[in-house]
Amino acid sequence: MSGSSDLPKYPFARSPRSYNPPAELGELRRQGPTERVQLFDGKPAWIITRHKEVCEMLNSDRLSNERYNRDGYPEIHSGTKKEGVRPTFVHMDAPKHERHSHDGELFAPEATEALKPQIQEIVDGLIDLIKDRGCKDGPIDLVIEFAAMVNPKAILLLIFKVPEKETNKIIQASSALSGTSGTASESGHTDLHDLLSQLVDERIKKPGSPQEDLISKLVIEQYRLGSLDRDDLIILVYMILVAGNSAIESSIALGVTTLLQNQDQLRELRDKPELAGQIVEEILRYHTPSALNSRRVAMADLRLGGKEITAGTSVIGFVRSANRDERLYSDADKFDIHRHVDPHQNLAFGYGPHNCQGQWLSRLELQVVFSTLFRRLPNLKLAIEPSELEYTPPTQNVGVVHLPVVF
Repeated sequence: MSGSSDLPKYPFARSPRSYNPPAELGELRRQGPTERVQLFDGKPAWIITRHKEVCEMLNSDRLSNERYNRDGYPEIHSGTKKEGVRPTFVHMDAPKHERHSHDGELFAPEATEALKPQIQEIVDGLIDLIKDRGCKDGPIDLVIEFAAMVNPKAILLLIFKVPEKETNKIIQASSALSGTSGTASESGHTDLHDLLSQLVDERIKKPGSPQEDLISKLVIEQYRLGSLDRDDLIILVYMILVAGNSAIESSIALGVTTLLQNQDQLRELRDKPELAGQIVEEILRYHTPSALNSRRVAMADLRLGGKEITAGTSVIGFVRSANRDERLYSDADKFDIHRHVDPHQNLAFGYGPHNCQGQWLSRLELQVVFSTLFRRLPNLKLAIEPSELEYTPPTQNVGVVHLPVVF
């Protein structure tokens, strides 16, 4: 077996002018499902690139997601792991993961479908503001003025039941942390944490209906019963709000960018807005913006993709690569709105115990966006050449930094 210095260096470079995955991913996927790479600190890790094996990895109870408690958890660049950080449910294994998360009842498919009229109102309201402003003073940045606003508005108004007049400060703070600009500061995190702490304290003092308001539900069913303390509750509310923002923002911006460069498919969407559901699945498969990778450390020896992985070894599952796996999708590097993508096989929102509980709400938000945006702004187009668009750095989830458009 070759030494770690001879291995491909990870993370792989992605062009700042392209949304496509690094070429190395396709090369590794063709070699085999489980290959070795070298991390920034010189340590070796296994990288999993094919759909079947990524699913096995994400469902394995021999692999741990406890970033702060286990040696061998893979870091992708320096300075990302801070000592003394209180772990969130995202970095917990069962049974702590289940105890510190939420039951997802308000995010179930039937519950989210009932929110469609209100989500339509949110999307229409944002488009109204764009139309009112117009393009006389220059292009609209569709990331800042639309894509970054949809999810925080939906979560605050519909899931947390925050009165609209009280949402602006929270939306400003959460949008600053969405991940595409790369400029989020410690003060930004602190501002949002303080605002959400106030919100949680209000609900602890006077909870609302647990059937309609997730924070009140968590207060009544977990905080009062002692399974979550105040700090846990604040962190959980923070994560629920922030976790989906980057994925929704990037999916909207990348989807718009891709459709504007595939005018024949865009015409079909304009003529048949009911295609939005399958188009959203293809956008999520093709771009997979919600997860740069899924990292684990082996707690016990296991065999994965034909390779022996020993306890204490770093393992990285690349869901973007899995969603481009030629064994599952023919011509997988092509964007095709007629492709059948099974939502339960689409790894854009993860898989297994750590899959995103808010994924059905996210899908609904995106379906409303793509069935509405080009109908209400039929002449929407890029204000610059596609080659001039700037994408996020390779160490971040893929996204568009700014999306200047005119209509």
